[in-house]
Amino acid sequence: MPFTTSGNQVARGSDVSVLASGALTTSGASAAIDVGGAGTLRAQVVVSAVSGTTPSVTVTIQTSHDAGNTDAWRTAGTAYGALTAAGSSPWQCFAVDRYVRVSYAVSGTTPSLTTAVLGEAV
Repeated sequence: MPFTTSGNQVARGSDVSVLASGALTTSGASAAIDVGGAGTLRAQVVVSAVSGTTPSVTVTIQTSHDAGNTDAWRTAGTAYGALTAAGSSPWQCFAVDRYVRVSYAVSGTTPSLTTAVLGEAV
């Protein structure tokens, strides 16, 4: 569990689970995480199990000043390349606003990819 301030913000330099490990079977987005205006998020995608025919997940980090209320979610940096097997992506750094979330596109026939996105507010 990452350290959080009294305002439920992630403290700079703290580890954060941007997307908790779970089976992804359809495209979607995670809940917003308040990184307290850290400015930079260092993140990695970890796929621990894969099933289905030609399963694939493409992950994008998104950011917003107010969790999408009036400031629309926008892509931070470039999307990770499609992951099709168990393993970890390289770490990437993203310039972010106060809130971040993960958007993911899942494809294949009956795909299931157990996926987590780990991060550090830096």
